[in-house]
Amino acid sequence: MRDLIAVLVVGAGLSVNNSVAVFQGCRKRVGDWERTSKTGDGGARADFKPYGPGRILNGRTEVVLALYFGWLAGLAWSGGHALSIPFLLSLFCGLGYVGARSLWESVAAMRGGSIPIRRGARA
Repeated sequence: MRDLIAVLVVGAGLSVNNSVAVFQGCRKRVGDWERTSKTGDGGARADFKPYGPGRILNGRTEVVLALYFGWLAGLAWSGGHALSIPFLLSLFCGLGYVGARSLWESVAAMRGGSIPIRRGARA
């Protein structure tokens, strides 16, 4: 049961990323394909360097939505709408987790120099 709850929460967190991918797929212009890094069948290699995130400060949208759903959960609690709180909290936790991890990785990659820092760049 715990694994099912975890899958639902993380799935809610990935909803923004998946929605963006669907909308990008519906456009006429073909998007960029980012290859995922592999180590091969032999395990980790010493010279292996994983790819950094493709955009600057990934996860901002997820964090903002997590804060919004957290606020809505508090509003539902104060308004006596207890049945909606588990759903809102699952969105809050999922979006917060995915957004915080993405943001953390983006900041770490920028400090490591793998992502060029551009002023006015939009994600």
